[in-house]
Amino acid sequence: MNIANFSPIVSQVTAPVIGPLTDRSAILSDSANTIVAEAKSSRGYFIFQNISDATMWLNFGAAATANNNSILVAAQGSVLFTGSFIPDQSITVMCPTASAGSQKRFVAKEG
Repeated sequence: MNIANFSPIVSQVTAPVIGPLTDRSAILSDSANTIVAEAKSSRGYFIFQNISDATMWLNFGAAATANNNSILVAAQGSVLFTGSFIPDQSITVMCPTASAGSQKRFVAKEG
């Protein structure tokens, strides 16, 4: 091995981001589009958990709509953004089966 041509492997350790989480959880009582979180350029973490028995739809930067350019979050399902990509747009949700008599809950946290 020729030491003159040796290139050491350099690894970089990134310190974790530490800070408070803001609770964005809510109960949907109708099928209207609802803002979960406003646009935030400094968002470093986002988790959404559908804790209801119904499908919800999540979108970023636009209204959430069923079956149309929105992310399906199945009953008891979740979406997590952390690390190398976190959307900075507004986050919206809608649940087609939510009503006053059939409220649907979700838990959301951002940091």
